[in-house]
Amino acid sequence: MKTPVYKRILAVLLPLAVLAALLAAGAGYLAEAPGADGYAGATVLINELCAKNLTGVADGDGNTGDWVELINVSGQDIALDGWGLSDDPDRPFRWTFPEGTTLSGGANNIILIFADGQDCYDGGGNLHADFSLSRTGETLVLTAPDGTTVDELEYPAMEYDLSYGRLYGSAERVGVFADPTPGTANSRNFLEETVVPADWGEVEFSAPAGFYDEEFTLTLSCDDPDAIILYTLDGSVPDTDSDVYTGPITIQSRAGEENEYVSLPTVLHDGWVMGYAYQCAPDPVDKATTVTARLWKDGVLGEAVTVQTYWVGVESGSLPVVSLTAEADDLFGNEGIYVAGETYYTMLKYGSENPQGNFNGNEKADARLQILSPDGSESWQAETTVRVSGGWSRQGVQQKNLHLKLQNDATSGVLAEAPGGDALDTLVLRGMGNGTVYPALY
Repeated sequence: MKTPVYKRILAVLLPLAVLAALLAAGAGYLAEAPGADGYAGATVLINELCAKNLTGVADGDGNTGDWVELINVSGQDIALDGWGLSDDPDRPFRWTFPEGTTLSGGANNIILIFADGQDCYDGGGNLHADFSLSRTGETLVLTAPDGTTVDELEYPAMEYDLSYGRLYGSAERVGVFADPTPGTANSRNFLEETVVPADWGEVEFSAPAGFYDEEFTLTLSCDDPDAIILYTLDGSVPDTDSDVYTGPITIQSRAGEENEYVSLPTVLHDGWVMGYAYQCAPDPVDKATTVTARLWKDGVLGEAVTVQTYWVGVESGSLPVVSLTAEADDLFGNEGIYVAGETYYTMLKYGSENPQGNFNGNEKADARLQILSPDGSESWQAETTVRVSGGWSRQGVQQKNLHLKLQNDATSGVLAEAPGGDALDTLVLRGMGNGTVYPALY
């Protein structure tokens, strides 16, 4: 996978002069911003954010925490008492503005909130929310006291000291800024603009997901003759760097391929990171081929992502099969939610007596869920977010419990016979014995 442009040129596009200017920003962090032209009737917008403020703007106590900036484009003063700001759309009132908070509709119509988990005013009078931003990307939501969603802003994985937000004077154009402008009007130029995917339709697969006795050829197609099909075979979401479909794909048995993720150390024992499950798991474990496809046309990616998972030469068993696919780094990379990773090694480096791992946090990763019938003849799929759940099991066992939240109003119907079972949008995947029966994990 190629490194995004903004990551490759970060080192030369973040001059010390910019950092010095940010550090010199005023204590109130309220400044003039553009008027409502181009804001299409909006009132208050999530204007800009920095998910990893390392050397940028400091709060009134001299600390550099994550920050979120709001802008009032209504032209009228707005009392923010009881408004909710959250990084979890399912918990819109995770943090609420304190009584007496007013955002001007005039010259000082921008306010900066430090999102560092403090929930207080600092020595300079700045607000601090009681949550922090995920550097791997998430969705911020601003909610009125009556529960109405005022604004949402979804941002991608971010590098240190870069910000993400709306272009000066626009409610629709969003992207990464090389030069953060906390408390002041946003830049008129992006380092990298986020282009909203278009509805180009879905990619059609010639074979459904499931279990096959022998290898076969898979054909991909679509209804639009001008669209290009992009695909991957590693579970990642296709982008403009992915392979272009030019002809049938051979789906074959993966028997004999070496294990890759089973042996990763994902257990903490007496403060040390290690892994146990691979000692009990088959060597090698059964493996599937996941084909993920989407369309590209006129320089814009399609919004629909279709996934099918295939097992060749593998027995299906007698129970329904759950297939969960995601970017490998989102699960097993240095910042992956399933491993000890960056959190463990950072805490160890600074002498923590209670080491924890990435899996102890509540970071979420985007994934795609498929549920197949025992013989693989029927399948159902939906987009979901996934996070590690549980208590001691997070670091005491190799297999983690996974909490899935279905997206785009999808419901599972897995427990259709249970009360409310036809409208469930949350699932928890658990291993036998809460993840402690290692031979049953794979």
